[in-house]
Amino acid sequence: MVDEKEENPSSKAGPKATSPAGFWVRLVAVVIDSLILMLLSNVVGQLLGKLGFPGNIVELPKDPKELIVFQSIFGLIISAFISFFYFGWFYSNKGGSPGKLIFSLKVVDNETREYIGYWRAFLREYFCKIISTIILFIGFIMAGLRSDKRALHDMITGTQVVQDKD
Repeated sequence: MVDEKEENPSSKAGPKATSPAGFWVRLVAVVIDSLILMLLSNVVGQLLGKLGFPGNIVELPKDPKELIVFQSIFGLIISAFISFFYFGWFYSNKGGSPGKLIFSLKVVDNETREYIGYWRAFLREYFCKIISTIILFIGFIMAGLRSDKRALHDMITGTQVVQDKD
């Protein structure tokens, strides 16, 4: 687990009165965030393309199959970069992403109840959710079956999604 004190020295206190957030409201929040991230990634990709990036830095492959692979890898890098700042900023400053905030959901440290920082947010949203997906979505389904409503990615990163009652 990431040492949050080192990661986010100006850690912000999380909400005072909370209850675990349910599976369905979390699912809707994820769909909203996914739509926002797709839009952001598309806009950034289009802007970079108009600027000639990355063709003005590296020679693009001539073979169409190699070009598709190159563009896919480049897209993943851009997506990871956007996700890092999107989730990192919102989680460390607001306690949740826009999709979660619509429903008063916050992602907090499971023990201290403080907001999490950039690196833990990125680890949770980008890598641990891939694990939750690879195992046939069982990592997500766990949130609907457990009394504390924690999914696999919450347990790996020491977080919990809560509904703010303040």
